[in-house]
Amino acid sequence: MPACGAGGSKAKDYKVDAALVLGVGIESSFASEGTYLQTGDASGMTGGSTKSMTTASSPTENVKEFFDNWGGQIRGSGSNVKVFLNGLEGQNAKGERVKGWKVYNSRHPGYWRSLIEKGIGQMRRDIPIYLLQRKAGAIT
Repeated sequence: MPACGAGGSKAKDYKVDAALVLGVGIESSFASEGTYLQTGDASGMTGGSTKSMTTASSPTENVKEFFDNWGGQIRGSGSNVKVFLNGLEGQNAKGERVKGWKVYNSRHPGYWRSLIEKGIGQMRRDIPIYLLQRKAGAIT
């Protein structure tokens, strides 16, 4: 999957498919509602509680914050959704808890994983369409 924007560059640095990272944006309806409207955080980095919401003044800052907080835990997951989600949930590739790792969503982990898988699926479908339209000059 090709990289997209600032998130794609960071994703490449961390050896993770940009579609996986962008798929996390489903939490904010892809930056159209929810905590995004309050904080500018398109990735829903609340840790399961609005008491610890992050804020971002720009998409670039939001991407940087995502990778600063979670990059080490998702590094090298490539296009493997399970490994990526395990990392965000504080688990290694085998699903075992890693001491010192944070949990992205502790309130509703089963529902959360299903939601993010849907977001990733949507990004995997939409990114190629976006790139084709951009290449054709329909999007600048």
